Amino acid sequence: MIEQIASQTNLLAMNAVIEAAHAGQYGKGFSIVANEIRKLAEAASKSSKDIAKYISGITHSISQAQISSKETSLNFNTIETQIMTVTKSIDEIHSSVEQTRSGGKHILSSFSTLKNLASRIAEGSETMKSNASSIEMVMNELSGISAEVSSNIDETTAGIGEIANSIRKVVSRADAVGVVEKDLEERISRFTT
Repeated sequence: MIEQIASQTNLLAMNAVIEAAHAGQYGKGFSIVANEIRKLAEAASKSSKDIAKYISGITHSISQAQISSKETSLNFNTIETQIMTVTKSIDEIHSSVEQTRSGGKHILSSFSTLKNLASRIAEGSETMKSNASSIEMVMNELSGISAEVSSNIDETTAGIGEIANSIRKVVSRADAVGVVEKDLEERISRFTT
């Protein structure tokens, strides 16, 4: 529309210059105004072309941003799937550690029973008594280590859950940005140059 108006204004300005030339001495002032109108029409036509160029660049940038947003969303979905797999593996490890800890408690209980039996069988044997005490110390240390490992795995599982929640939020926000980009692209496509 701007180019069409500029073209018509330019044509009218040329006609006005011709008519001013026909008017002779009386048309000089009108000729100056007609020349200024022609210059204004040319400037409007140039501005219209510049605007079309800028809008084309903006549309291209939005298309590129939309492609990048889709790729980012796909990457985050892949990362989320991998984190879920790792979380599942850690849960399985946690379950195995729990079973090991339970088995350690049973072993500790069995050693305690053996210690009592050994005390009854060889009350006078200092060597056996010393060995049983050493075994009890080792088992207590094993139980403590099992408890620490289990606690560390619980903390790791909680941390990974928080990371997964954060990634879900980022994916959700990336999807929201994609919706805004589509809306902006639709609005820009309504402009006509």
